[in-house]
This record gives sequence, C-alpha cells and structure tokens, in this order.
Amino acid sequence: MADINSLVRVGYVSDINPSDCTARVVFPDMSDMVSDWLYVMRYPNLSLTVNSAGAHDHGGAVASGGGHSHTIGIVDWFPNVNDKVLVLMAPGFNSDGYILGVIQ
Repeated sequence: MADINSLVRVGYVSDINPSDCTARVVFPDMSDMVSDWLYVMRYPNLSLTVNSAGAHDHGGAVASGGGHSHTIGIVDWFPNVNDKVLVLMAPGFNSDGYILGVIQ
C-alpha cells in the first residue's frame, strides 16, 4: 500500500497548458522533482441556492427564526506559474496525478 505522503503532495506550478487543462509541478521536498503533465481539476461555473436548515442569525441582519436562503457561487479556475498547489498522485506511478486546488 502506498504511503499517504507519496499520494498527497504540495508543490509549485512550474508550467501550464490551459488548452490541455494540464500543468507541471515542482516538489521542493522531493529534491525539486518536476512532475509530468498533471490534469487540473476544473469546475463549471455554477450557482447554487441553499435553503436555511434552521434558525440562525447573521449579526442581526436576519431575524432569529426567519427562514432564508444562501447563494453559493462556484467559479472555474486555473493555476498560474508559481502557485502553491495540492496534488493527488496515483498510487504506484510518479507521473499520473491531479492538481486539486491552489493553497493560499
């Protein structure tokens, strides 16, 4: 079984290819090893409305006990060179993996 440290990694984007939705990542804690082209997880532009599950207050902005909804917007993204990213690698292969998101 693969060690979790080899599956979940943090690195820095060294090169991007938006047309193929891929990027390469440098892993400083692995002697600056550079990954193969990794797929970037993308999300479609999406807007969701979530209804309140119970009474709660937003600092007096909404009366306690009043039902209301929240709108959540999810926007597509793509990393830039030098962004710190979270990577999920496929077990057993050092070249297959996915960039899950940018770490602030």
